[in-house]
Formats: sequence, structure tokens, C-alpha cells
Amino acid sequence: NFRSINAGIADVGLLDSSISEMNDRLSYALATVRTAVGHGSGFFIGNKGYFITNEHVVRNAKYVKLILSTGREIIGEVLRTDKARDLALVTVSEPRIGLPLNYKLPDVGEAVFAAGSPYLERFSLTITKGIVSSIRSSERGFELIQSDVNVSRGSSGGPLLDSSGNVVGVTVSGVGRVG
Repeated sequence: NFRSINAGIADVGLLDSSISEMNDRLSYALATVRTAVGHGSGFFIGNKGYFITNEHVVRNAKYVKLILSTGREIIGEVLRTDKARDLALVTVSEPRIGLPLNYKLPDVGEAVFAAGSPYLERFSLTITKGIVSSIRSSERGFELIQSDVNVSRGSSGGPLLDSSGNVVGVTVSGVGRVG
């Protein structure tokens, strides 16, 4: 239920160190999501074993494999999905300390970092830096963070982090020129 989920998320306070000091925390909180059709990225939140990724990564799967930074694989159960927001909530049986959620939107020009597994699973824990280019409204009325941070296939579902390592958004897609 939502009360137990909210309690598991609220137990992790915001971080105030630099992203470069967060390598151990990030490697513990990030994972690659493997499905029958490919892979994506995601991250643990709270301290009860909740995991966030994109709905388009899990699609209609009931269970997904999460590949941790150690290479160990664990099974996650997809609890809820929200196609409109492109979010999926997954749970695992073991509690893990996740990344804190910063509900304050970053300012335009602020540095942000995308973390994930671009292109191939073996590129897990890849972190790229950019800035917030704009805050936009989607057609459905959601606020979207536009950034010039490099986002590639496989990065979907990974966190967009502020300079302290707090989650400010979830990576959904990248836009680029062909050729």
C-alpha cells in the first residue's frame, strides 16, 4: 500500500556532499534492469527495497532481473506502473539503501548528472554531466526537466541527479541528430 511505500522513501534524508564523493552510494543504489526484450537502468529509493525505472523498460513484465554493480542478479517484482508518467515501481525482497528524492526542481543552468547503463549492460554506472536547459510542461501537464546531459539507449529509467547525488528526475529519453 502507499503508506508503507511512503514510509520506506521518507527514511532517507537529502545528501549534501559532492557527486564525486558519492561513488560508493551510487554503485550500491543503481542497477541495470534486464527484461526479455533488452535492458534499461534504474535506482533504489528509500530503505525498504523499492526500485524506480521507466514503464517502457518493464513494459508488461511482472518480474524483472536487476543486475547490481557487483554483478549479482536479483529478481524484482513490478508493483505498479504509470504509463502517462513513464514510471514503474519495482520491489525486491532484500532491503537496500537508496538515493534520496529532492522534490525541488533544479534551476535552469544548474548542473545535473545522468546515471545508467547506456548501450550495453557492461557500461553500468556510467555518469554523464550536463546542465538544466529548461523546465517544460508536457502535454499531460507534468513538469519535465530538459537537459543537455548525454542520454543513450539503455539509460532509460536511470536517475537524473543534482550535484549532491539526490534524485531530481528520472531519465526518459534522449534527443539527437542523425548523421
